[in-house]
Formats: sequence, structure tokens, C-alpha cells
Amino acid sequence: MAFTVEDFQDLVRLLAQHPEWRSELRRLLLSEELLTVPERLARVERLLAELVQRDEERSRQLAGLIEAVRENTRQIAELRETVAEHSRQIAELRETVAEHSRQIAELRETVAEHSRQIAELRETVAEHSRQIAEQTRQIEGLRETVLLLAQRLDTVAGRTDMALGELLELRAERRLSSWLGRFLRGLRVRPPGEWERQFRPLLSPAAFDRLLDADLLARGRLTLDGQREVWLAIEVSRVIDAEDVARAQEWAQLLREVGLVAVPVVLGAALTGEAQEAVERERVLFVEATLQRVWVHGWEAVRERWVA
Repeated sequence: MAFTVEDFQDLVRLLAQHPEWRSELRRLLLSEELLTVPERLARVERLLAELVQRDEERSRQLAGLIEAVRENTRQIAELRETVAEHSRQIAELRETVAEHSRQIAELRETVAEHSRQIAELRETVAEHSRQIAEQTRQIEGLRETVLLLAQRLDTVAGRTDMALGELLELRAERRLSSWLGRFLRGLRVRPPGEWERQFRPLLSPAAFDRLLDADLLARGRLTLDGQREVWLAIEVSRVIDAEDVARAQEWAQLLREVGLVAVPVVLGAALTGEAQEAVERERVLFVEATLQRVWVHGWEAVRERWVA
């Protein structure tokens, strides 16, 4: 049967639909030698590529060797210059060593002279040490005397501060109503124990005991508003410190906790730096009382915080 064009087209279409048939068709149509030609060409290409790669590697190695030779030549020239410089420096150092030897000889003579002077100074220092020891003994005796006098002075100062504090407290009890008369009227100033009937029913036993530590408690009415009753919790000390300010605040807080309008007050001749900061920060009333004059500091700020 003749093989027609239609048959060939059908074959082409079938090969397009089944690519796996192509290798079998080539095996049938081509000789064994022709079939191995692609593989041989591939091997030849690989060999050529390897040869080219080897040639390139050798070229790179040759270029590297040439560059290394150039670098070695440059380094040899530099080393020759360095050797020449070292020779010059060695000559200079020899001269320096000779000069040092001369100076060492001079220094040895100087050291010998210094040793003689040191021996003389040691004798002088020994004499001075003996004199210092004697003076130290005398100073220790004086120091013991000064310490004894300082202790006695501290005792006297403590008693004086205590006496002045008690005197100031008595003055405050008698005169505070006059000192604060511009701000409060009908002011009654008493030690906290005299307010027992007023506060023992209102406070817990522990709170009442703390309130008894106050120096003075006072009750009055605002001068500008006769209906507003105000309590003062007062700490009295010749010099007010930060702890005094804190105590006055604590006592005033105890009164405020039972619904009273209460103002913390510190009364004394002076404030420490920390107390000054605390008074200004917490708006605590400061009554500055000396033997000559009395000043009331910060009433408006105190009234705005604690009374208004």
C-alpha cells in the first residue's frame, strides 16, 4: 500500500501528540553512529570548555606571578632603604649611648651627694619626729579638754533650748490669740490634754494618744466669717525642722478626719532649710516668734488650702 501525504500528516500530528514516540522513530530511521553524534558533540564541547577554563586559570596564575614579582621587587627596594635608615639610626644610637654613659657617671656622683644629704635629713627628720610626738601628746591632752568642754556646752545648749522652748510655749499659750487676732477671733489656746472631753469621744484611742503629743491646740473663728470655726494644731520649738512640720500636719489631719477645719501651725524663732521648703510646699502656717517681735507667714496661702 502506497504511503500518501495524508498519512505523513497524520504521522506528524501523532508525533506532536506523543513526544515520547520521537526517540523511537529516530532509532528506527537513523544509524547507530548518527544516533551517538549528539553525545559525542556534547563530550567535545565539555572538553573544549575545560581546556578554555584551564587556559584562563593559567593566565590568571601567570598574571598573579607577574604581579607578585613586581611586588617583591618593590619590597626589596623598600627593604634596602630601610636597611640604610637602620644603619644611620644605629650610628646615631651609638653616639647616644656614649652620651648616656657620660651622663650616668655624672648621675652616680650626684646620687652619692644625695645619699650624704639624705643621711643628714634623716637625722633632722628623727629630731622633728621626736618634737612632733611631744606636740602630739600635748595636743591630745588639749583635745580631751576641748571634747569635755564641748560635751558640757552641748548639755548647756540642750538645756537652754529646752528652757527656751518651754518659755516659747508658755508665751504662745498666753499670747497667740493676740498674735493671730487679725485672722481669728475668740481664739482659745490650751494644751491638748485640756481638750480631752472634746476629742476622746471622736477619736480612736490610738489617734487620741497621738494628738496628746501636740504642744498646743487652739480653737477660734475666722475674723472675716464669724461662723467658720477653725482649729490649730501647733508644734512649738525654738528652731523648727522638717520633722516638726510633719508632726503639725499629722495632728491637723487627725482633726480633719473627724470633720473639723484644722490648720497645721509651727511656731518658733527660726526654720531649717528643709523645714522652710516643707512649710512653703505644704502651706503650713509659720509663726516666727522671737523675744523682740512676732511675724505670721503665709496666712493667705494656708487659708486657701485648709479653710476656704
